[in-house]
This record gives sequence, structure tokens and C-alpha cells, in this order.
Amino acid sequence: TAEDPDIFYRSKSFVSAFRDVGFMTYWISNQGTQRTAVGNQIALAMGEADETRSTNFGFWNSVLDGALLPELDQVLADPAPRKLIVLHTLGSHTNYTQRFPADWTLDPSALPVREAHGYKDLSDAETQIIDAYDKTVSYTDWFLHQIIERHRSLKTDGAVMYFSDHGQRLYDDGDRQKGHGFPDFKRQDAEIPLLLWLPDVFAQRYPDRYAAIKRNAAKPVSTANLATSLLDLAGIEVDAMERSASFFGSGYRPPPRKVLTTDGRIVPQ
Repeated sequence: TAEDPDIFYRSKSFVSAFRDVGFMTYWISNQGTQRTAVGNQIALAMGEADETRSTNFGFWNSVLDGALLPELDQVLADPAPRKLIVLHTLGSHTNYTQRFPADWTLDPSALPVREAHGYKDLSDAETQIIDAYDKTVSYTDWFLHQIIERHRSLKTDGAVMYFSDHGQRLYDDGDRQKGHGFPDFKRQDAEIPLLLWLPDVFAQRYPDRYAAIKRNAAKPVSTANLATSLLDLAGIEVDAMERSASFFGSGYRPPPRKVLTTDGRIVPQ
């Protein structure tokens, strides 16, 4: 949480909770597995998994996220009846042109960057960078489709959830900034996508839970409540679990959202 960012070092993550109740847990990373690449906190959570795999050996390499799919196929074929699989992608991290195949194109109907972008005073170089960023999003869309189709074709009971770890400034205004981690705060630093796909069998078996998830889809959420929500989705209970914090639960109450900036300030949303 923003108030207690160091809780990582004093407690286990949701990975251990899944493992402790009998799930086989996997962490498959395209960011490498070294602390210098993924950061201390992620390395701790990763180390709790039964099995850790890597398709890359460092952050600044051009291994495409599609390299994770053969590893996913092997894990899905594992006979373990219950699995938690974390796919740790490079997504849209810079450098953008390293995150999609060289021949990747956007849909021909896509608007030119200067027409689609909110800030119109863009240089040619900035326009090219934004176009490359948009291609990373398109490639991620393709990647997620591949994951969902694997679950659909195998007729698993598994849910697929996707979220980003942070937002991105992309020449949104006269400050002409690109990237993340700035000491001041802007909405685009923390506003991220969160997607949930559920198999048809989930709605059939748990109609009330499915209805609650649909009701919550338009409510504001925070990744501070991610662990509680994942556990709730899987039907796992832990001591002192606040069910009202689960954005997949019927009793969800949107909490005050807070962002911890890189200079240690807490900014309410």
C-alpha cells in the first residue's frame, strides 16, 4: 500500500497463499529473474513460486513476450489440478521498437498519430515514438488473445487476468515528457488497464459471483487490493482478509485510491 510500501519485506505474497492451499505455482518471466532486472519486491514474490522460468536474461533485451507462450503450453500441460501461473511480460517498456516483430502493423483504419493524440504540437520524432508505442499495445492485445484462446480450447476452469504495473507519459502536454517515475504526479502515471476473462463454466457454476464481478467492472479499483481480489476469485481465505477490498466480490466497496510517488509523497486520487 502507499502507506506501507515495505510490507513486501515482512510478509508473504499471494503466491504463497495459492501454494499453501495446494496450487502448483509458476512464475514465468520475460524480464529475467535477477533482482537487478525485476526489482527487490518482485524478486521476493517470484521466489515464493514452486517453479520459476525465464525466457530472457535481462530487462534491456529484445526478446518478444511471445516467447512466453511455449513455456505456458508446457505449464498448462502439467497434470496438477490447480495452478497459479504468473506471466511477467515486458509489455510496453522502452525501447518500444524492441517489443513487437519488425513487420508488425496497425489496422489500416487506425487514425494518424496527430489526429488521435490529445496534444497536437508533436514533432516528427515524437510521432514515430507514439506510433511504436501503439504497436506495443497492439502486440500485447495479440498476446492476451493467444492466452485466452489456449484456455478456451483446453476448456479449463481457469480465469485470465491482466494488468499493467504503471502508466506512461507520452508527450501528453507541453511538458513533452515520455516514460514514468517522475517525482511529480500526473493521472497517466497510475491509470492502467485491468482485464478479466472468465470461462463460460464460471458463470454457470457461480452466477451470483459472476453478476458481482460484472457490477464491479465500472467501479474504481486499485492494485493495492490485487492480492485480496485474486484470493477471493480463487475461493481462498486467509486470516484477517477484508472481503470488502476484493473488487471481484459482492461486498466490494471502492477504497480511497492513493499513489506513492518516487519522492515518497502520498497523492490521493
